[in-house]
Amino acid sequence: MTSEKEKIIPDRPTAVFIETSAFYNPVAKLKNPEWSQLKEIADLLKIKIYTSKLVVDELCQNSAEGIGSDLQRLNSISRSLNGYLFDDQQLDLPAAKREDIVAQFKDRLPRFIADVGIEVLPNFNVPMEKLLEMSVKKTPPFEAKGEKGFRDSIILFTAMEKAKEDKLRSLILVADDQGYRQEQVLSCAKDFVPQLLICSSLGEALGFLNNLLDRAVQKYLAAQEDELIRFISDKKNEIEEFIQNAVSFPPSFLMRDAPIYGTIQSIKSIQLKGVESAVFDRIPEKEYKGDVKVSCDVLVELNLDVEPFKFPQVRKLWVRGAKPAVPNLSGLSKLLADSLTGNTSVPMTTENKVLKKLRMQAFVYSEEQKYLNLRIESITPDLQMMDLFG
Repeated sequence: MTSEKEKIIPDRPTAVFIETSAFYNPVAKLKNPEWSQLKEIADLLKIKIYTSKLVVDELCQNSAEGIGSDLQRLNSISRSLNGYLFDDQQLDLPAAKREDIVAQFKDRLPRFIADVGIEVLPNFNVPMEKLLEMSVKKTPPFEAKGEKGFRDSIILFTAMEKAKEDKLRSLILVADDQGYRQEQVLSCAKDFVPQLLICSSLGEALGFLNNLLDRAVQKYLAAQEDELIRFISDKKNEIEEFIQNAVSFPPSFLMRDAPIYGTIQSIKSIQLKGVESAVFDRIPEKEYKGDVKVSCDVLVELNLDVEPFKFPQVRKLWVRGAKPAVPNLSGLSKLLADSLTGNTSVPMTTENKVLKKLRMQAFVYSEEQKYLNLRIESITPDLQMMDLFG
């Protein structure tokens, strides 16, 4: 058996695009456990994770610059430490070459990207005239001041064109850059994808994806419950026969909320009116073959055989004429005598059909998520309300 979160509706029309800022400070962030969480959720939801070649190139360039700066600080610290020591006590810190560290990073980065499941897209060939026009007009993601925006524009068009090609309903862009959040960008994006969601961090994107995953799980579980209810409802004869032969009902349960005036002798007939709910103890995986335990609430109509109580024959005690009605006491003594001896009676009109909810425990044979057989374990009255009210 697998967990509920592994039973997901396939082919989610969503994708994630990772922009450079999500990789910022890669020495720390490439070890972030959120990357493995992203892969796990993406696999469950069957969604794609994209980045672009420009993002990878920029990541390598930024890393090379960061490695050079860190080595300079390391050398500075080494000189500072040696200032505390005499000439014959100088520290000999291992010399690390910038080129070697950069080469190791560039060699490892493609494997990391592949491990996370990120597909690197070729840069979209944005016409130079288009970029120049956007730059002159300061069209976002170009900034109002300066020339910054070429890189962001190419990344944005790469992501948008891929969303259009895949016919996505939504795209999650992970980017800590306010340029992507401009109203003009969001409006333009609608020509490519109906919904563009900007997440400033990987953690924020994971929060949204977890909500999406939970909704997918709930939708899947609801669909499975509906299918199970349909299957159990078709087993009407089996359920009615089991209740008739194997279930005992306390009279207090049968009379609860029902106007029964008499002594219940037996249950003449049972009719299944519906299955109100049906849930698996554990969701069967797609390839599973075997029994799966289920719990159900079934609604049944019980046709009761009732022996009515004997009540005194009610005689006419009031005489109505031209004058206001006055009591007629002539037959009162006979009425009292009859009531004591039970010589005369009239059955009260009663409704002998009652609706009751029962809890059913059963096993359903499942084969590749198709339900083939029902084996009832128990059906019991709902005695909870009786316990509350005694």
